Amino acid sequence: MNKVISILSIILAIFMIDGGVDKFSRSKVDTEITVSKINKYSLEENEGIIQKILFISGMKQTGYLWELIGFSEILFGLMIIIKRTRIIGAILLLPVTLNILLFHAFLEPDEILSLFHVALLFLINSIIIISNRNKVKPLFS
Repeated sequence: MNKVISILSIILAIFMIDGGVDKFSRSKVDTEITVSKINKYSLEENEGIIQKILFISGMKQTGYLWELIGFSEILFGLMIIIKRTRIIGAILLLPVTLNILLFHAFLEPDEILSLFHVALLFLINSIIIISNRNKVKPLFS
């Protein structure tokens, strides 16, 4: 069972680190580009797409939130790789993976493959925490 958890931890860490690095490598959002993207879609037919564009654009335009999420994904991903810090990394990563899952569930419900992918990442994160429940139990008693 330990080998399975280690493999799942590495898989989760790879996806989180890759997603975190990707947040730093993408260019900043230009307001004019965002407005032109939104103008491509009619509000009635593509409300979800417009909401997604505005949500991601807003996080990027803050100048810190998008990068903070990326930094968290990288840090917690690295913590999950290291066996000694795996459980704390998984616990800290849980709200991030839950947020990603809810983002896809509410703003991209028609993207079934993406939704399945992030649901799997959330499930892996939960499995890591549940498999270490004996270490977490004293926090709640």
